[in-house]
Amino acid sequence: MQPNGNLFKQAIGRIDNLRMYAERQNKKWCQGMQTSASMFST
Repeated sequence: MQPNGNLFKQAIGRIDNLRMYAERQNKKWCQGMQTSASMFST
């Protein structure tokens, strides 16, 4: 029985989820910036 190891795994899983979420949001933001930039440039 390793409660510490389990907590560690849970923490890593949460960090992975946060990282994936941040990357998704970042992609959306980058796409939004690109579309607004192309709108302004035309």
